[in-house]
Amino acid sequence: MIHLVTCSNSRKRLACAVHVLACIVPAAAPAQSILESVLSRLEIGQETLLPLLAMNTAINTGWIKTETTVATASDDALVAIIYGDYYDPVNSVWGTQEWGIYKSDLGTTLPAVDTWFLEDIHVEADGTIWAQDTDAYTDTFTVYDATGALFGGNGLLIDTGIGAALDILPNNAAVYTDGSEQYILSSSSAVAIDALELSYDDMYRDFRIDASVTNRIDSSVQTAIATVGEASSLELVATQIDLGAISTTGLGAVNTGAITLGVNSSVDDAVGRSTRALSGRVNAIGTTFGEMALIWNEAYNDISVDASVTNVANQVNLTIRSVSTTALGAVNTGQIVSGVNAAVLGIVGRSGQ
Repeated sequence: MIHLVTCSNSRKRLACAVHVLACIVPAAAPAQSILESVLSRLEIGQETLLPLLAMNTAINTGWIKTETTVATASDDALVAIIYGDYYDPVNSVWGTQEWGIYKSDLGTTLPAVDTWFLEDIHVEADGTIWAQDTDAYTDTFTVYDATGALFGGNGLLIDTGIGAALDILPNNAAVYTDGSEQYILSSSSAVAIDALELSYDDMYRDFRIDASVTNRIDSSVQTAIATVGEASSLELVATQIDLGAISTTGLGAVNTGAITLGVNSSVDDAVGRSTRALSGRVNAIGTTFGEMALIWNEAYNDISVDASVTNVANQVNLTIRSVSTTALGAVNTGQIVSGVNAAVLGIVGRSGQ
């Protein structure tokens, strides 16, 4: 069980003097694997019986899972809960209420005219929260974290000059989730709630498979001077370079595996005094009515593959015998071999022998 704030309207106000208790289910995985994605599209759940699931995959992907930070948390991530007295000027009603402080409130002021609290509540960008006296009376507020645990030991937030401000973003604050909502909490507070887990973001980074070849050749020109009597000649001789054969191959994902499926078979035998009946059946896996077979052979790549060849020559005589380059994102040469589908019927008796 966990103490949560739920908002019934855009004012973020909760029912007066009511502590809401909700049972939180464990969080689902933040990111689906390729297999999970396929199974979900086939509407196959944990309770579904799969007679056969055969996979042969080669996967090269840039998707990674990184822990959610306060900076990347959603604006509606709950940070704290304030509990205190309020006055409703519309209906002239006094009462107590809870008010949620969310990430979007950091660096803002919650004026009493909007919250109906008896004080303005200042929420600094660094998580410092304090109340400003607006009515010349000492008003006390209780501050909880997102799980309902008190801040600062007693969780009291009172008028400026009377009580110290509270820090609702501890140094070890992290983002946790119940599978749908996010909460910014200290690790010690989150551990007390088994249903909360660290929140993760799915990020794509274009990792690179680099099989490139770069040759840069710089040379000074040799000078030869020949003198005969009073005459002279100048000859410029460039350096001779032979790079030979250049070859490179960049491969993203290669699947050369094979899946060989067996067979389902059954034999029925009936024996009488003078006759004997034999019925046999052999079915390829996945052909039986009511059963299912998921056979998957895949090569998948979603990152860059660089197999370029770059040659730069300056003041040289350059020869290259050959240049060969290959860049392949994904290669699937695997095979799936299914079993046999046949039926054999026979009747054997003494008279037949």
